[in-house]
Amino acid sequence: MFLVLLCSSIVAIELPFPTTIQELDAIVSLSASGTISEPGGTVTLKVLSFQETSEQKISSLRQVLTINGKEILGEIESDDYGNRYAVFEVNEAGSFVYVIEAEIIRTVKAKSMKDFDLTQKISEQEIYNKETKTIESDSATIRTLALNRFRSDSWLETLAEISHWTHNYVTYDTGFYPETYGAIATLESKRGTCDEFATLSAAILRAKGIPTRVVVGPVFSAEAWNFHGWLQVYNPNSGWIAMDSTYGEAGLVDATHIEMGHFPDFTNAADLIIAPTKVSVEISPKEVNVEARDVKQFSGLVALEIRDVEIKANRWNDLNIGVKNHVDSYLILPLEMVLPQGFATDERDKTILLKPLEDTVVFWKTRIDIELEKNQYLEGQYAVFSFHEPAEGKITVLPGEMVAEDKGIAILDLKATIDGSTLKIEFLLDNSGETEANIEIELSNEGRIIERTSETVEQRGRKIVTFAIAQYEKTPYLIKITGDAEYDFTIVPQGEIKSPLENLDEKSIEQTKKILYEVNEFLPEEFLTPGNVVFVIIAVSAIAVMFLLKDLVLK
Repeated sequence: MFLVLLCSSIVAIELPFPTTIQELDAIVSLSASGTISEPGGTVTLKVLSFQETSEQKISSLRQVLTINGKEILGEIESDDYGNRYAVFEVNEAGSFVYVIEAEIIRTVKAKSMKDFDLTQKISEQEIYNKETKTIESDSATIRTLALNRFRSDSWLETLAEISHWTHNYVTYDTGFYPETYGAIATLESKRGTCDEFATLSAAILRAKGIPTRVVVGPVFSAEAWNFHGWLQVYNPNSGWIAMDSTYGEAGLVDATHIEMGHFPDFTNAADLIIAPTKVSVEISPKEVNVEARDVKQFSGLVALEIRDVEIKANRWNDLNIGVKNHVDSYLILPLEMVLPQGFATDERDKTILLKPLEDTVVFWKTRIDIELEKNQYLEGQYAVFSFHEPAEGKITVLPGEMVAEDKGIAILDLKATIDGSTLKIEFLLDNSGETEANIEIELSNEGRIIERTSETVEQRGRKIVTFAIAQYEKTPYLIKITGDAEYDFTIVPQGEIKSPLENLDEKSIEQTKKILYEVNEFLPEEFLTPGNVVFVIIAVSAIAVMFLLKDLVLK
């Protein structure tokens, strides 16, 4: 038996910017070729197929494997998670090609999202709230990050914050493809592809008690169709809600996300080959081809108001973008600012949570440093992208003198993690002013000063400051920042969640086996594995209690 993870990509067809696409009508095909070495029994190929959902309708589906000029039609089979597979039974050797082709109409709409109080336990969908191989949500590292960095008890705020944070924290790096790295490795490297964005986001969400499952399928990246991974996040009041932190989308993902399956972990998302021992099977990576027949862009979801503006050179200027939510539901909106070359901005993208029918203004800071004569000016176009056709405006730069703005220091990010017996606290400091800024940082635990340091951040510069506390205490740490900026933070280290089995030593397990054999001689040895110990102990306790009650009644 082989588990085969297969990925590749092809050149894209011409489509609008992905986040603007609400409906996609397309012919989508997956294909791969391979060889079966010699006859010797039945070879079974189970290949993940296309799923039909409330957002994804399949009007036709063709699943065929061709070997030695013969066509074998694929049977449909479902797994424990409700995903559909094409199953091919092959009884001869030779070269083969399989093709799975579907006519798909995918239409996405803003779901009626309601908030949920995360101080209440989510008891549904528990299979998607457990730690898995690449989603280490029970680790002290992820729990400390999740419960200190993302403190809101609002389900909606948490979803928006985690999507935005991961989107900006992880740098997309194709050097990590095709392996899938876990959440902790991604947290440390700060790099990865779609799988790493998803595993880190999923681990934080599960650590916050939110069931989260990974989703796989083709997606259009604005350059090519690629196999991709994203998430669906469970809300007890709204059901499963999509999230793709690779592209900064949450609550709603564009219609180019073609769903093939959802799983607790990416390691579950594999095609399966079952072959007799003496038979070898070789197979190429899957290829995806998408022929778009019709595309509809979002309309009536949100309105962006962007104006022609005049700004001064050599100083920070405000760009104000009007945003209107047209739906009677909460909406998590990604916004990306695109400026002409040479412009700086405080944030390239933002994620905002809009209330039903909310009308608001979003602020950006921008500047360009250039010397202009009194009779000179620059003109260019700037734009904002979202679930909307790009909104564009004209930006005119007039002469301006350098202004000695001292904005002080802002904390762009604060990350606390656990590495073995060491608590690590990392600040990302930003000084967008024209003069250097100085601060004092004091770290204490229960009134005892652990460390005190002075930090200088140069004008318009950033700096990372890290504390490492060996043999940390499990009580809260207070961080106090004074000087050109004043902040107070409390960091509460979180321990690892261990399964009950991990609290049993070998002696306890052997004693349990002895009791079981004395009470139930009929239990087979294979039943008494460490994986069954907790279940068995509970069962034996119940039997013992029943025997005791029976004896009391008889007496």
